[in-house]
Amino acid sequence: PAFRSQKAYRNTVNLPNCACPLQMVSVATPGKEPTNTQDAGMTKPKREHNPRWQGYFYVAFWSLVNFASVGSISDKNIHWKHYPFSLSLGIVTFTLSMIVLSIDRVLYIKAESFNIHTAFDGKLEGYLLVFSVLWWIAGVIVQTHSDSVAYQATNIYISSWLSLVACIYTLDLWSGSKDIVTIKELTSLSLTLPSWYVLFLGSLVVLGSTADVYTSLSSDDLKSDAAFGISLGIVSSLVSGYFILLHYRCISKPETGGWIELIVTGIMFIFWITGLAVFTSSSGIAASVGKQYLDSEEIPGSNVYLFSWLCFFSCGNIALKWNSSYAMAFAQAVQGRGEKDDDIDSRQDDSEEDEDMM
Repeated sequence: PAFRSQKAYRNTVNLPNCACPLQMVSVATPGKEPTNTQDAGMTKPKREHNPRWQGYFYVAFWSLVNFASVGSISDKNIHWKHYPFSLSLGIVTFTLSMIVLSIDRVLYIKAESFNIHTAFDGKLEGYLLVFSVLWWIAGVIVQTHSDSVAYQATNIYISSWLSLVACIYTLDLWSGSKDIVTIKELTSLSLTLPSWYVLFLGSLVVLGSTADVYTSLSSDDLKSDAAFGISLGIVSSLVSGYFILLHYRCISKPETGGWIELIVTGIMFIFWITGLAVFTSSSGIAASVGKQYLDSEEIPGSNVYLFSWLCFFSCGNIALKWNSSYAMAFAQAVQGRGEKDDDIDSRQDDSEEDEDMM
């Protein structure tokens, strides 16, 4: 009776004639949980958070910037045809990413409750991210085509591209978690392959943008510049696509990392220097990102300025990475030759020792 209280207590009992020496018995008062959760067979579930929450945060942030900037345009009648869709772009991905973050991070939602990154073995999250990437690919095309809504405010232009990048980044993280090929694995075959991809995608953007600008021009000189941009985009995309396929052994000749790759890169580098001189001059079709006026003619804003520079730097980076890979290959060849010479010398020494013993 002296041990009785409202709290649970333990009573140590010696059991005679028994193999087990002591037993600890947990006793609890009625209406209260046992104090020893291990004896009661209870374990607290551990909450598993979505490891890609940072990517969803980026998607939510840039989507918020995008639809807030589009919604602040005063003269909506200028681009009324595409304005509702442009406004809905950021709203949709902001809502979806906030739902994911809320389900994952709100404390009162239990661990055994529905969670997007574990539902249907994670496939639901994958479908959601694929939809977001395709959604923003269409969004970038609509918002950044020549003389579109993105050139009403710089925030719209930047946030549209960064929203797409954030969606691709998050999808890449999900792909890595499911043992699906990632961007790093896809481009790790050589040091120059990532830059070939950048050149290929940038050339496609320049091709589409210059073709779009061409339809909006009336001056013959400006149309000739746009036609040159179309030709340059076609040539650059074909060349870069060829070397991408070459890295995946879809094409056998020439060998990757050889002198032909460097020579072609040098030619493309000269082409893009010429393109920059034509496009980004004060009288060119891409003197700036936004719209401009030249001799009373309006030149619409486009992606030509930004992606022409991106292609130029990609060519330079290919040359630098080629030099690094060539130096590594040369060092490995020298090292292998040295090991082979050492092996030959050791064999000669062994043969001489055998002759001396005989």
